[in-house]
Order: sequence, then C-alpha cells, then structure tokens
Amino acid sequence: MFAQELSEHTGVPLDAIFYTATHAHAAPEITNEIDMSYLTFEEDEEVDNLQKWGRLVYDQMMDAADEALANLEPVTMGIGYSNCYMNVNRNAKYTKADGTYYWAQGDNFEGFSDKTLAVMRFTSVETGNADLAFEYGQTMIPSSEAGEYPVDLQVLRIGKVALVGFPGEMFNEIGAGVISQSPVDDTLWVNLCWTRDNQQTGYHSTDLITVEGGQGSNKKYLPGYLEDAAAELTRKHVAESLYFNQ
Repeated sequence: MFAQELSEHTGVPLDAIFYTATHAHAAPEITNEIDMSYLTFEEDEEVDNLQKWGRLVYDQMMDAADEALANLEPVTMGIGYSNCYMNVNRNAKYTKADGTYYWAQGDNFEGFSDKTLAVMRFTSVETGNADLAFEYGQTMIPSSEAGEYPVDLQVLRIGKVALVGFPGEMFNEIGAGVISQSPVDDTLWVNLCWTRDNQQTGYHSTDLITVEGGQGSNKKYLPGYLEDAAAELTRKHVAESLYFNQ
C-alpha cells in the first residue's frame, strides 16, 4: 500500500487521497509487507518477484501523479444514471433434507442487488468550477473478539457528487442503504478505499449473514451496529464537505 508514500511524494494530504483497488484477481496479490528498500535494487540483483511487482506499481503511480498534477486545469463535471444487470446477490439459501437451511455462495436472484449504474464525465472549459472537498473519519463498534472494531470512511466531494470510500468490501445492501441517507443526492459508495495501516479490509456482511453464515461473512464485529455506524459517518462527513472547499 503506497498511499502514504504518494502523499509524501506529491504533498497532497493523505485525507485527500482517494486510493482504491480493483478486486479482479488479475494481478499479483500483495500477501507480504513490501520492503521500501526495494526501490534501490539493481537490475542484476536477486529480487523477489513480489518486490519487482511493487516497484512497477510504485513507479507508475508516482509518474501518473506527477503527470496529473502538472496538467491541472478547470473542469465542469456532470453525472448520469442508468441500470446494469450484470450483478447478482451471491448469498443463496439452500434447504437440507431435514428441512433446515444454510447459506452458501450461489445465485440469489431474489436477494438485494442494486442495479444502478452511475457515470461521471469531466469536461475541460475555461470557467470550470468543479470544486473539491475531502473528509475522513473513524468510529468504533463492538468487536466479536472483545474490545472495539474500527469503522473508517473518507469522503471526496467533486462538485455536487460525493464519493464515500470504505476500506473493506461492504455488502451492496448496506452501502446502498447508507448512501441513501447522505445529505447530497448524488452520493456513490466506493469499496476498497484503503489508505492507512490497520484499517479493516475484507468482506463486511449484513447482520443476517454475519449471524447465520454465508459468502463473505465477517465474524470480527457484532451484528446490529455496522450499518448505523457507517450511516452516521456518511451523514457527518458528507455534510462537512459541503462547507470546506480545497
């Protein structure tokens, strides 16, 4: 994770970096901590492939950031909505011969699945006024392993659109419910927005799946708290972003 290094390289505050990943299983998985000293290795040195991959990602990220900052210009921004039917609820309920049931990965066409497709467009104009604002916050909910479990959110507002970033993979049902309570009509949920050590990644399931099990269940927090905590953070920090322009 290079969010802190990106902040130091560019001078952009960490709270203002909306750093997200694509969960596509199409790139090497960073399973070990990246040793930042790999940045100085020579081409003929014996270096682990994971470190080489990290070097590639790091270099390309910093180059892209430099290019973007060197070419800043005013823009206007618009947003439009449609529907897309490629997604499906992955928790299916199966009945055993004795009449009891269990949850497992499958196709649940009756389960919740938000079909909304949002598209944002940026247009360069001399009088562009897409102002920016950012906020970050954390709250705690009861942990299933004693103590407290952190819930982090960050907000990037671009003009009339608020992006709400969460470090883990929040179930669609929760995310859609949370952003419906935002004070900004055009609010979008963004998973895997992970910028700090010790943030909680992984799946974050609905109370039903947390209690009964199923695809993506997470037993690290107690049911009954997650959605309310995320909604409170969203309302608070989206509202605060309306009064702060960067």
